[in-house]
Amino acid sequence: MSTCWIRFLLFLLCFPSLNVFAGQCPALSPPSDSRTVWRLTAQQPPRGVAIVVHGLNTNPAKMKSLEDVLLEDDLDVLHVVLSGHSRNLQIFREVTHSIWGGDMLRAYCQARNRADALGKPLYYLGYSLGGMLAVDLLASHKEVHYDKMVLISPALAIRGMNKVIRLLRGLRQWAIIPGLGNRAYMANPIGTPVSAFNALFDGVRIIQKKTTQKANIPTLVLIDPRDELINPTGIESFIQSKKLSKWKIHPVHKRPFSFTSLFHHLIIDPATLGEAHWEEMSSAITAHLK
Repeated sequence: MSTCWIRFLLFLLCFPSLNVFAGQCPALSPPSDSRTVWRLTAQQPPRGVAIVVHGLNTNPAKMKSLEDVLLEDDLDVLHVVLSGHSRNLQIFREVTHSIWGGDMLRAYCQARNRADALGKPLYYLGYSLGGMLAVDLLASHKEVHYDKMVLISPALAIRGMNKVIRLLRGLRQWAIIPGLGNRAYMANPIGTPVSAFNALFDGVRIIQKKTTQKANIPTLVLIDPRDELINPTGIESFIQSKKLSKWKIHPVHKRPFSFTSLFHHLIIDPATLGEAHWEEMSSAITAHLK
């Protein structure tokens, strides 16, 4: 091997966060219908770039309030719509963990290219499924790096997951599990396909096995202690077992009962959280990303 090649390899080893995409982002995996939309802060150049990803069968448009918090904090926002969340039920039935992984890698590439071109930090904010997929991408791709993360009700430890998997095993992949929440917050109001749940569970299993110290970056975890779907104690155990010393859990308490905020898992805007608690959560996000 020539001296030039040896020097080049040493350079790559010394700079692991080098943007290997070099402006060229990977294509989406069929039948993905994922899309991304840039929302740019009025203050240009921005002080950073943020990727925002929604939850499982969450209406991506309902992430707007969270995106507005970032925009007001002078961050450019890449709004991500995962495959199956554009009201195309057939594609939702065909999603796999691998397809979502491709969606995430392409979005990361787009955001990384902009952050590097501006010389600014890259942040990540994900809700539920979107929170899990950030950790999954870190575990699956050595070139992926975020400066800071905000994970809201992240699907890192799902209550009764093994039991749910056993129950779903007897159903066809394309079968639909009806949704019980506010339909305005659902990407597909009819419900969520079994295939989508299985893709989620595949991701959870991967992060439980493959998460390393690479994920030990400043991370704010926001979760309601009474979350019906995610186990806060399980997240604490995950943080401890993986030695994620830079992760911090911030409890978020929903307002008293209302139809909009029926479930404690849904904490993504003032209507679901209540104005006072929304202001508290927004302030925590802003402070973390300083």
